[in-house]
Amino acid sequence: MDRTERFYRIELLIKSRGGVSFDRLLEELDVSPATLKRDLQYLRDRMDAPIVYDRADNTYRFEGVAPGLAKIG
Repeated sequence: MDRTERFYRIELLIKSRGGVSFDRLLEELDVSPATLKRDLQYLRDRMDAPIVYDRADNTYRFEGVAPGLAKIG
């Protein structure tokens, strides 16, 4: 899976589930922890993706979306 496909899958997973744990992303993407960290940072810094880490739920989600609720539309 190339980088662009991983970016798409990260977005899709977070949108469809409302929030995804780091471990679940690792399983779904089959990448190393370092690669996933770089991908998340790239999405935030270079593509302005509003991905935030929610400590209470131990998940990554899009800012402004309540944990467990997928954004519609």
